[in-house]
Amino acid sequence: MSDQHLAELSLEFNRHIVNLLDSLSALTELAQLSIHDMDEASLLKQALAALMANQDMERCSIYLPDPDGNPQCIAGLDWDEMLRDVTGKNAPVATPQSADKQSGCGDGIMGKASKSATLVHYSSCQNEPGFGKDCAGVDGALLCVPIICEGQVLGLLNVFHPQPGFFNMWHERLVLLFCQSLGRLLANHRLTHHLHNLVEAKTAKITRQQSFLRAVLDSVPDPVMVIGIDYRILMANRAAHTNASDLSGDARCHQISHHLDTPCDGNEHPCPLQRVLAGEEVVSVVHSHFDANGILKLVELTASPLRDETGATVGIVESTRDITERMLAEEKIRQLAYYDTLTDLPNRRLLQDRISLALAQAKRHHRSMAIMFLDLDRFKQINDTLGHAIGDELLKQIAQRLVSCVRQGDTVARTGGDEFIVVLTEITHPDDAARVAQKILAACAKPVDVAGQALSVTISIGIALHPVDSSDELDELMRKADVAMYRTKETGRNGYRFFEATP
Repeated sequence: MSDQHLAELSLEFNRHIVNLLDSLSALTELAQLSIHDMDEASLLKQALAALMANQDMERCSIYLPDPDGNPQCIAGLDWDEMLRDVTGKNAPVATPQSADKQSGCGDGIMGKASKSATLVHYSSCQNEPGFGKDCAGVDGALLCVPIICEGQVLGLLNVFHPQPGFFNMWHERLVLLFCQSLGRLLANHRLTHHLHNLVEAKTAKITRQQSFLRAVLDSVPDPVMVIGIDYRILMANRAAHTNASDLSGDARCHQISHHLDTPCDGNEHPCPLQRVLAGEEVVSVVHSHFDANGILKLVELTASPLRDETGATVGIVESTRDITERMLAEEKIRQLAYYDTLTDLPNRRLLQDRISLALAQAKRHHRSMAIMFLDLDRFKQINDTLGHAIGDELLKQIAQRLVSCVRQGDTVARTGGDEFIVVLTEITHPDDAARVAQKILAACAKPVDVAGQALSVTISIGIALHPVDSSDELDELMRKADVAMYRTKETGRNGYRFFEATP
């Protein structure tokens, strides 16, 4: 082998090495492109720039199908621009591009490459039927390479050189590798942006749903809170923030509502969270809560379990309703229904319940009880001479003295006018009732100061005993106490008598 031949082989080998390095450089730059920071057109333009910078491929273009399937130049020179660049003419040039556009990718070089999904190489454009006559006298070599990913043609790469026969096997291999890599890059870019758009759409939908749910929650006039199993307040509506102190940070429900460091418990403040965790579905309890101004309010709590996707209870949804005014109104109604408006003593209706209960307990436990009928002596005279206001004040003070003479479990009631009834439960001997009667007489014998006047008043008392005077009948027992009281009045007033049956 001659030295000249060796020199030619060495030169050819060096050219191959240079081509290989250029190819690797182009592919490396392509691989380093970011698919996250640019749109599709910018990505293709940078990819094409990487190819053109490292190879003798100055006139390149990338085509993608438009919505109608026609090829559209996205990066590089389109056919008209390329031919004007080669010829130096400014006027539009008729090209085989027109045939391709008229029938999708048509039967031209792009149509062939797209349909066959393989590289199409025109060594001389002038020699290609249907191509050369439209090239305006321009000849050259042309490569059209499909950009493929997973068997799908995504677009086409056109590479033109004005020298016929310029492209060789190395160029073909390079553009094939380049288009394979570009196909994967383009597919990944589309997938990434598709996923990004899906995430954005889902995020926007979730945000709208959250905004809607927040608007619904904030439209509820009652405070609503979501409380975790560790008593932390996880969420609260606008009313809850308005009606409570600071709910931010690591606040626990008992710290906000009760100003306590430990969860509520017991009968006075049963914990709805504990009851839900114990298995109850819906819990309603009444609590005393501090509002945002530190004022204690009576509230009704309704709590239901909050469950995760596995069905495990992770907290409660608790709504709060201020029932202070309602309870005050109910208490006022109850007071009017069961208590005397002048003395605040039980009235006849409540007295009936108290006597029935005392009688039932006495019979159950085989114990004795007493009913005492009391009537102020000559009270009408005080009313007529001093007026009803003085009489009312006298009745109130006498009522207080009567209450002071009995035990906490006993009952003092006003049944009307100047009449009172005392129920003594669990007495062991008639003398127990007699001692209470004597105590009452002594208390009422002391002058009563009313509007600066010292009034003296006496009282007549009648006593009936269970089971001595009646074992079952409540009305009978009360009638006999009333009879005994009138016997006291008939025998001089200011005293007491037990019921005695007349012969």
